[in-house]
Amino acid sequence: MGAHDGEEFMFVLEGSVRFYTDCYEAADLDEGDGIYLDSAMRHACISTSENDARVLWINTG
Repeated sequence: MGAHDGEEFMFVLEGSVRFYTDCYEAADLDEGDGIYLDSAMRHACISTSENDARVLWINTG
């Protein structure tokens, strides 16, 4: 898991992902779901769908 300055927004365009942080339980996100977080919190994301998921991921900082 990584951490850095800034904030992030991730939106699932296709498929599904599992989003991990060091402060919360893992979140399973499907197409149409999004997540917003402080980038200083360690985080990681993996695709959980049969094919690679497509996401829109925006970072600041």
